Amino acid sequence: MRWDHGSVADPYANERAYEPDNNFHQLSLSGQYNWDRQSLTGRVLTSQATSNGSLTAFRNAPISQDDFHGEVSTLQADAKWVGRFGRDLTLRAGGEYRDRKDKSDEYAVVG
Repeated sequence: MRWDHGSVADPYANERAYEPDNNFHQLSLSGQYNWDRQSLTGRVLTSQATSNGSLTAFRNAPISQDDFHGEVSTLQADAKWVGRFGRDLTLRAGGEYRDRKDKSDEYAVVG
């Protein structure tokens, strides 16, 4: 699919922009384990988003390459522990980790 920009009076009227190829994938795993009076729950979530496309060379656009590759990966993990040690004592602990990596082209468009 293509999109035409501008009207006839616009200097960019004959320029075209093409739709990028976008993908998104996500995987989630979760679980729970119980023993005696304790329980442990956790989850791991990972995702990857990509985008590939041509850059339209508008006459005045300061681009440094003809195409763009974008890629962002994320990883999230969390865990929770609950222990009951009698009627009056319950302990809870939890942790969380998050990471995001952006491996996209940084200098495709200048300015």
